[in-house]
Amino acid sequence: MKKPYQRITTALVFIGLCLASFPIVQARALQQTPVLKLSSDNVSNSGHTRVEWKTNGEGVAVELQQADNDQFQDARTVYRGHDHATFISGLDNGTYYYRVRYIDGVWSDTVKLEVNHHSLQLAFILLALGAIVFGLTVFIVVKGALSASVD
Repeated sequence: MKKPYQRITTALVFIGLCLASFPIVQARALQQTPVLKLSSDNVSNSGHTRVEWKTNGEGVAVELQQADNDQFQDARTVYRGHDHATFISGLDNGTYYYRVRYIDGVWSDTVKLEVNHHSLQLAFILLALGAIVFGLTVFIVVKGALSASVD
């Protein structure tokens, strides 16, 4: 049979261990990876995108990397801070990979972005159509002004 002080000591040791493990549980919660997603489809025709992530708490710093391959051999950090999203622009045609993590934490799943700009031929066709519409508008305005001043 245990003596009363042994029961109290055992209970205090148990409570102490529970309280001591609380920071470890919090640290493990922060070690989970953020959830990464692109705000649009995984295809961009304009060379820009918004990258978003969900974290476990407010004010937690994250690091976002971009690479040209899924192995992240040439990875570069494109964002480091406390926000939950960033806007990336100026991307050339190609495939880009993104991942995010808490600072010094485990990397999230990889997200792939395909950038395929509109063709130069389409740009020239739209430019020509715009010039035709502009020319016709000027013609109608000038013709209307000339016919109004004659009467």
